[in-house]
Amino acid sequence: MIVVKLKGGLGNQLFQYAAAKQISIKFNTPLVLDLSFFESKSQKHTSRIYELDKFNIDTRVADYNESKKINSSPLSKIRLNKLTDKNFWFKQYFIRLLPFGYVRGFWQSEKYFIEIKHLISESFTFKKPLDYSFSDLEKQIDITNSVSIHFRRGDYVTNEKANKHHGVTSLEYYTHAIEYINQQVKDAVFFVFSDDIEWVKLNFSSQSPLVFVDKSDQTNHSDFRLMLQCKHNIIANSTYSWWAAWLNKNADKIVIAPQKWYNDSKNQQKLKDIIPYSWILL
Repeated sequence: MIVVKLKGGLGNQLFQYAAAKQISIKFNTPLVLDLSFFESKSQKHTSRIYELDKFNIDTRVADYNESKKINSSPLSKIRLNKLTDKNFWFKQYFIRLLPFGYVRGFWQSEKYFIEIKHLISESFTFKKPLDYSFSDLEKQIDITNSVSIHFRRGDYVTNEKANKHHGVTSLEYYTHAIEYINQQVKDAVFFVFSDDIEWVKLNFSSQSPLVFVDKSDQTNHSDFRLMLQCKHNIIANSTYSWWAAWLNKNADKIVIAPQKWYNDSKNQQKLKDIIPYSWILL
């Protein structure tokens, strides 16, 4: 049995599930989700809830007593959240030698699940359709050379620890990204998404056509679902828009990501694993 501890927001949960799913398939063993993080009262983290129940995944969730037993195991104390390709080999060896494997970390690279890319793409579809009130936006996105632009603010601004770790992507990055897209895509229309859309309206402008998406259903992730329907994507330093771009099924998509993903140089070295080879760094 492979147990994965989920934590963080939607983007992190998708990474954690995908990596653990590849391991469970590789060793032909069941995958179980440990949701104890979401029951924690710790103030160290931004408050989050379990989100994967909205997707078409078929995986068992550990009950309270099982989670408690898993988290008291010596195995759960071993932290594997800073993996490199070399350490990935060690992880496989580690799991194979034990009666069960406990997967704990962030796993922010497609390298951890690229072997089951098709399965992950199928699993990460929503159980319920987007509310009909978004049909006009969906139509606009469908009939235009649509490009999503994601501005991530929220706890990147309000949480001191998150701000120090991630920082906020500069407005210059978005300007350069639009310029790049316009050189490659004719008549591009840019759909702007943010967790602080009013701030973006006040602080960002462009001569290119912008559609500010100020109607949002946070519970059902309308922003996420509309972003992945766009033909191209300009993402923030955010796993949320990373996954929207990765799940975008347009074979000819252009994805632009910020060169500066972290504030500190040590974490910044991880960028080569986070961003897929075919994406553009600006």
